[in-house]
Amino acid sequence: MSGGHVNPAVTFSLFVAGRFPGKNVVPYIISQLLGAVLASGTVSVLFGYSTADAVQFGATIPGIRGPYVAFFGEFVMTFFFLWTIMGITSRTTNTAVIAVVIGIYVSIMIFMLGTVSGGSINPARSFGPAILSGILFKEQYYQWIYWVAPIAGGTLGALSYKFIYREKTKIHLSDPLPV
Repeated sequence: MSGGHVNPAVTFSLFVAGRFPGKNVVPYIISQLLGAVLASGTVSVLFGYSTADAVQFGATIPGIRGPYVAFFGEFVMTFFFLWTIMGITSRTTNTAVIAVVIGIYVSIMIFMLGTVSGGSINPARSFGPAILSGILFKEQYYQWIYWVAPIAGGTLGALSYKFIYREKTKIHLSDPLPV
């Protein structure tokens, strides 16, 4: 039904690359953010509030290498995430193959970025815990990283894929999103 979109960076990047309808971008992103908040609340239900609060509901925060390394990691991994998505969906419509390839990439990415940035590559994944833990607007947690890096990296990844493989679909760089 949704194409497995649980990531605003993927939704926006595919829209810019001409692979996702503009009329669905805002409703998808709102749903993704709401789903992330509910998922973070589930941590509290499953493990108890005190445990959930102790781990900031699963918040993603920069690792010991600092916020700029976290930004770089999130940017690069989301760039290649969109390459993976664009590449596999260009070559097959078999949803099982697509799911396995994307799932393997996400697993590898989490292992690589876990200690660097928390391994998010998804603004919604970082938004839900940041809302429930109260760290969304606290400067030391650098939540902007988890929005800017994945969206910029994903968009650049999708557009560079289109350029290199000469995809002819329209690019939506100046088209407004319908609200």
